[in-house]
Amino acid sequence: MDTSAFEKFLCAYITCFVFQIICQACSSNKHGLDYMKNHPARVCDHCFEELQKQDNMYTSKNGSPLNHRSPTNALSTVLHSIPSGRKQKKIPAALKEVSANIEDSSISGYLYRSKGTKKPWKHLWFVIKNKVLYTYAASEDVAALESLPLLGFTVAEVKDEHLESKVFHLLHKNTLFYIFRSDDYQSAQKWIEAFQEATIL
Repeated sequence: MDTSAFEKFLCAYITCFVFQIICQACSSNKHGLDYMKNHPARVCDHCFEELQKQDNMYTSKNGSPLNHRSPTNALSTVLHSIPSGRKQKKIPAALKEVSANIEDSSISGYLYRSKGTKKPWKHLWFVIKNKVLYTYAASEDVAALESLPLLGFTVAEVKDEHLESKVFHLLHKNTLFYIFRSDDYQSAQKWIEAFQEATIL
C-alpha cells in the first residue's frame, strides 16, 4: 500500500470507525479510496470534507501530486479538525470577589473540615469576610471553591476531657453542618470566636 492510500485509509476508516459507525442513513457521502483501487466507500460528512481538502492539497490542476506528508500528519489533521464538545467550567462571579490571601478578612488560615463524624477530613484554606465563609483549595487561589453566609449558624466547641479541644462544630438549626479541626488549641479558639462573631448581626 503506497503512502497516499495509507493516508486515506487512516483518515477515512480509522477516524470514522473509532468515533462513529457510518451507515446509509447517517451519510450518503462516498469517496474513492486508493487502497480499494479507487472504489467509492462510505465515509462520514466530516471525513468526506477533509478527504476533499487532502485531494486539493496533494493534487495540482493537472492531477500531479504536489507533495507528500506522513500518514501520522494526515490523521492528525483530521483529528484536530474535529470540534471538541468539552466546555470550560464557569466560575460564579461571587466566588471571584474574595481572593484567598485577602488582608482585610476577619480571619484566614488552614483548617481540617469534615461533613460528618465518619466522613474523611479535608485540609483546606478558609477566609471569613463580611460574615461569609469562603473555602479554597490553597492559600494562593484567586477564586473560592464555595462560599457560605454564616448568619443563622451556631458554633459549638467539642470538649475533650483529657486534651485541650481543637475541634468545633458548625450547626444550622441544631443540625450538624460541618466539623472543623485546627492544628492547636489557641488557633481553634480564634476560629471559634471569628465564627461566633460572623453568625450574628
